[in-house]
Amino acid sequence: MASPSRTEPRSAMKRRVSVDNTLANLLNKIHSTMARLNELWNEVSMEERARVSRIEHAYGHFYNLLDDIIRAEEDMVAGVYSDIEGSRLAVSDIRRELGLEAFNESLYAPHSVALLKAMDRDLVELKELKREKLAYQQELIREYENICTKLGIESDRFLADQDHLLSAEELHSLQLKKIDLGVELQQIELEVKNWQEETRRIYEKIGADSLSPVQSNILYTDISESVFSPEIRVSFQQLFEKAQADYEKWVAISDFEYAEMMILLKDLWNKCAIPEENRTFPERFNPETQSHTDIDALRKEIAYLQQRYEECRPIFDKLNHWLSLFKEKQELDERYSTDALFNNRGGSLNNILKRQNQLAKLLPKALSELQTSCHTYEKSHNGKCVYVDGMPANQYAEWVMRSYEQQKEINRRIKQEQKKEKLEREMMYGTTPVRDSLARTRQTASSIKKSNRLPKGKISFSCSKIDSHSIISPIRTPIVGPKTSSPIETRSSATRALDFRNPVGIHTPLHRVAAADSAYGTPKSKRVMTPGPNWKY
Repeated sequence: MASPSRTEPRSAMKRRVSVDNTLANLLNKIHSTMARLNELWNEVSMEERARVSRIEHAYGHFYNLLDDIIRAEEDMVAGVYSDIEGSRLAVSDIRRELGLEAFNESLYAPHSVALLKAMDRDLVELKELKREKLAYQQELIREYENICTKLGIESDRFLADQDHLLSAEELHSLQLKKIDLGVELQQIELEVKNWQEETRRIYEKIGADSLSPVQSNILYTDISESVFSPEIRVSFQQLFEKAQADYEKWVAISDFEYAEMMILLKDLWNKCAIPEENRTFPERFNPETQSHTDIDALRKEIAYLQQRYEECRPIFDKLNHWLSLFKEKQELDERYSTDALFNNRGGSLNNILKRQNQLAKLLPKALSELQTSCHTYEKSHNGKCVYVDGMPANQYAEWVMRSYEQQKEINRRIKQEQKKEKLEREMMYGTTPVRDSLARTRQTASSIKKSNRLPKGKISFSCSKIDSHSIISPIRTPIVGPKTSSPIETRSSATRALDFRNPVGIHTPLHRVAAADSAYGTPKSKRVMTPGPNWKY
């Protein structure tokens, strides 16, 4: 009997009421059924013995049904007990494998269906967690074995056969091994890659003719798929050391060979009249920027020019003879244009003029011989010409001479314009601007002492500065008309220099006198007659 002080939960009370009502209804149903059976049996006046037999038979069905229900429920209870024990063992094993705490059964009634359902739910979650951790563990083992394979070392083979989870300590140890070996593999791979790239760069520069098939295979193998065993690493290192030795030997040989070939090439350039802009090979050998292909190209260029020169030797010899004469003419013209030449020390001017007259006769003759050689070559080679800088050799000589004369005319006009502008500026402002004088003469301590400047602290006055007119614009109209070779000795007061012995007169400032001298020229008594470019004896 329940204790009066104990109060059952509301849900339990509802279930108890429901069970009691169901049982009462069942009993009422049995009573009503028996009453209806008696009524039916009364209608047919059934004997009492038959009625008892039928009632016993009906009750037998009831008893059998109840026994079946009890047996089924007993089996159910036994199954719950058995399932709880099985789930308890499975949950305990997985939790222990995962390193988790034991399942808390105190939250549920012992051997209850709720306990079984809670264990089943926990078992499903634990299996999913184990599956994820097992997948991570297998991936870690696979990566570890791949690293061991690339390093050429044996891995812990027992790990590949494990279907259970490793302990936390074993898993942590495996992670550390994988990290350490991965760092070692990365360092070795980087080192081997650097050896291979540097070796490739060297042999691409110097040529790979000295390599054996095995060495070539090592040089161009894909290291991303290679096994970096100690033997393989030694092979890459030895090949790298060999490449360094071959490179130093190649540099020494190529430097000497390149210098000799450049001497020969320069001579062929000159013989074949190759323009400067087409002489593309550098003067000296530079192993940093040049390779064996450049040396091969140099050999091909020399062979080509040798063959070309031998085929066209008469034309090239005539052209080089004309170019040497024309170069001498240019040098003499340049010397003739300098001011120091007009001193005529040792008769150098006469020698230059004499040689110029000789060249004036030799150049047309050399050009005529060159043209004759070109026409002869064209006739013997079916109209084929010998080209120099994109034009036939004789036309190239004419173009060189024509370009030189045009440049001389341009320079002459530039000088005339400069002289004209300078003369106009001096006539307008009376003196050369300060910036021009500074550009012409660099003032030094010795030059300052030799100059005729006024002493420090003294100021020179002139009537033009005292005048109220502007010192920028000219105060007098420039003289228009022809100018004599030298100023008149008896000049007016407007063109005479300031005379300190006669302070009464009005005089022109000194800087205007200097400008007038520059404008009208130097007196004939002080000039030296020198021959010009067109001067004839």
